[in-house]
Amino acid sequence: MRVSGTKRHQKVWLAVLLLYIAIIYSHSMQPAVQSSKESGFVFKTASGFMDQIGIENGWLTEHIVRKTAHFVEYAGMGLLLLVNLCSLSDRRERFLTGMLAVVLIPFIDETIQVFALGRAAMIQDVWLDISGAVFGLAAAKAWLLLLKVRRRNCV
Repeated sequence: MRVSGTKRHQKVWLAVLLLYIAIIYSHSMQPAVQSSKESGFVFKTASGFMDQIGIENGWLTEHIVRKTAHFVEYAGMGLLLLVNLCSLSDRRERFLTGMLAVVLIPFIDETIQVFALGRAAMIQDVWLDISGAVFGLAAAKAWLLLLKVRRRNCV
């Protein structure tokens, strides 16, 4: 099985990645009150669901929800990043571009929060975001290997 690699598909996947990053950044621009309200809603929903299915949830906090959101949103970005990196033919170029993106995008994300009302940049969130992105890249690559998808030696 081969992943389609037409120029049109590459442009679409790049647009999807850039839109995804814009959504991440838009969350960082939210004032603390709005961001907390969003996290609180997810916390209450998850907690209620766990109650309904009989899972103990005393360990779940809004803090855990917020940190999980960091990891998960960047894992998604890592997946989309791999799709885009596969269009690069040179392994070294793929690696350097990927690593630059994995570090630079979370750094910019946290920097944006400095300018949002009531928010602050946290170095531990940068590391969490990087971890999520690397996990997403690795999971996507493992999935492609499992499916034996080939595309310009990307897998």
